[in-house]
Amino acid sequence: MWEFIWIISSWYLMNIIKLFRIKDWLITKLLFNLSFVLSVFYFTNPSFEFALVTVCLTCTYIISIGAFGYFVNDWFDSKADQLSGKSNATSNLPFSLKILIAIILISIGTIPFLLILSESDIYFYLLIIQIALLLLYSVPPIKLKHNVFGIITDSLFSFIIPALISLFIVVQNYSNSVLKNPVFIVLILWLFFLGIRSILIHQLKDFENDLLSKTRTFTVNIGKTHALFLAKWVLLIEVLCFIALVVLVPGEFRNIFIISFAFFLVIEYQNNARKYWLPEGFPDIASKLNVFYNYYLFLGLSIFLSIQISYVYAFFVFVFILIKQRDIYCLLKTIMLFLFYKSKGAIRRVRKLFNK
Repeated sequence: MWEFIWIISSWYLMNIIKLFRIKDWLITKLLFNLSFVLSVFYFTNPSFEFALVTVCLTCTYIISIGAFGYFVNDWFDSKADQLSGKSNATSNLPFSLKILIAIILISIGTIPFLLILSESDIYFYLLIIQIALLLLYSVPPIKLKHNVFGIITDSLFSFIIPALISLFIVVQNYSNSVLKNPVFIVLILWLFFLGIRSILIHQLKDFENDLLSKTRTFTVNIGKTHALFLAKWVLLIEVLCFIALVVLVPGEFRNIFIISFAFFLVIEYQNNARKYWLPEGFPDIASKLNVFYNYYLFLGLSIFLSIQISYVYAFFVFVFILIKQRDIYCLLKTIMLFLFYKSKGAIRRVRKLFNK
């Protein structure tokens, strides 16, 4: 009986993973947006109960609305995907079931709105704007993904609004002093250019498939060469904004970036060696930046909070270890082999010395 239930549950889980393309975004989006939550914890030092509720609400929002966005995009891209030979899990679903899934996901996304006691209207308005942008981006006849407004829209609903909502779930208020703060302004600019760069590279990777399916994305419209040129300049501005952000944050807070970068160098370098650090092309450089943003800022914040505030935050370090266990295993293996051969060499030299 239990074996039958396990088989059925596994089958449903695998279909859910395929339907919402969970492998493509879930972990990275959760860690990236939880980094904003953890950064606020440093300044507010909340109680354990409040911190736990905040993290749960943020995860609820990211998972439900993230799944909704990918589901809707695949829903209205199903015909184009068939033409290009790309798999699409929504193709065989009946229309009524698609509507039901969309309603359920949006309903789950409103849970934080119901549980936030202070200024919850702001969450609701931001959520409505994000859902509207997701629909405008994917649903014909407007389908903004076909023109320049598509890359701006994608940056808004993929990076800026999720970050604003994640921050709002913690602070539950956006005062004029916060909105006018240089750190906040630079943060929004960094997220904006990060979003533009990300969607440009995504469209560059899908360029051939979009040509086959006759999908007129912004990159297809302006051409691969011009899109790549634009992406490089956007990446430069993105990096400059990030450097400005590091400079503007309070002095002690900069230690987070130092910790993050140190672990990034150690773990990623040993795992990928020379190949990792000698990129063959521009998209490879961008992927390294994404790894740093998505994983190592989260790790740096977790370690910093564990040291400065409470050992409870070491739980997030453990989460990182679980996610990156393969890379960490490679690091430990490299260290152990290094120590073993160095020790072996030292013992050999000592024996030679005594033999003399």
